Amino acid sequence: MENGPNPRPRGKHPPRAPERGQLDPATSSGLRAARQVTGQSLRAAARRAGIAAGYLSELERGLKRPRAATAEALIAIIPMHPGLIQDLRAAVAPPSAYVSRQDRPPGWQTLPAASRFRP
Repeated sequence: MENGPNPRPRGKHPPRAPERGQLDPATSSGLRAARQVTGQSLRAAARRAGIAAGYLSELERGLKRPRAATAEALIAIIPMHPGLIQDLRAAVAPPSAYVSRQDRPPGWQTLPAASRFRP
């Protein structure tokens, strides 16, 4: 049965805009390509950058945005095109997206676990 023309061919997905907290698809694929050109494995590159291999994988798949220190570490260990370096630095997650241990309120660790997450 045919219900009319298919709006898009099977197997083809339109480019999607990155959601909040995600890396642009062009930047993430460029990061992976740059790493692969150097012959570095995912684990080796992550180890050299001082991050978890799973986190690097999420960056390369566009699921996460890097912190400033992570972006700079990746730039230092993977030779990249200047445009990719600029895109990676521009994609850094804003500081408000995470809270470091130093920025937690005083007494945070002394609170019972159940009360830490209540509004």
